[in-house]
Amino acid sequence: MLFLYLLSQVITGCELNACETNSINKRAESIKDLMQDHDLAFHPRFDFSTPARFDIRNNDRTTFEQALGGCEQNVYETISIDWQSKPLTYFMRGIEVISYPPLDALSPVGLYLAGETDVARTGMAGFIGDCVTVIPLKLIVNRKRPLGETNRIDSSFPSGHTTFAFTQAILYSHFDSRFRIPLLLYATAVGFSRIYLGKHYPTDVLAGVVLGVAVGFLAVELTDRSSPSSP
Repeated sequence: MLFLYLLSQVITGCELNACETNSINKRAESIKDLMQDHDLAFHPRFDFSTPARFDIRNNDRTTFEQALGGCEQNVYETISIDWQSKPLTYFMRGIEVISYPPLDALSPVGLYLAGETDVARTGMAGFIGDCVTVIPLKLIVNRKRPLGETNRIDSSFPSGHTTFAFTQAILYSHFDSRFRIPLLLYATAVGFSRIYLGKHYPTDVLAGVVLGVAVGFLAVELTDRSSPSSP
C-alpha cells in the first residue's frame, strides 16, 4: 500500500517536498499569529451556516469590518495554503519573475526602437502613471504584508505587480485587439499569483486591478489626444 501511495504521488507530480511543506506550515502559523494579534477568530472556511448580523442603525462598524476581514482571511488561506501544489508553485514563481514591475519599462523602449512610437509613448505613459500612483499609495496606507512587516515603500496595498500587469494589458490591447484576451489572462494570473505566493491579501490585488485598468485607459486617452496623427 505504501508503494502504491508513493507511486501515485510520483505520477501526479503534485506532492510537496519537505522544504515546501515547512514553508506552508510556517505561512499558516504566521497567519494564525497575525489573526490573534488582530483579535480575529478562526472559523471554517466559507461557513455561512451562521451568518453574522450587523446593526447598521447603530453603526456597528467594528463587527462589520471584522467580518469582512475574516472573509478576506478565509479567501487568502484557501488560495495560499489549501491550493498549494508543486507544479502550480513553480508556475506562479515564474509569473512573479516575469511580471516584476520595473521590467515593464523595457517594452516601450523596445517598441520605440522598432519604430512603433505611438505604442511606445502610450506604454511609457502607463508605466509612469503606475509609478506615481502605486508608490504614494503604498507609503500612505502602509499595510503589512500577510507574512509580516516589510519596507514601507514595498507595503502590501495595493499590489504593484497586479497594477502594472493590468495597465499593460489595457493599453497594449488597445492597439491590437487580438492580444486582449491573452493579455488579460496573463494579468489575471499575475494577480492570482500574488495571493497564492502569500505576498498580498485579496483586497490588495482587487485594488491593483481597479487601479491598473484606470491608469491604462487614462494613458490611452491622454496619448491619443496628444498624438500628432489625432484630429
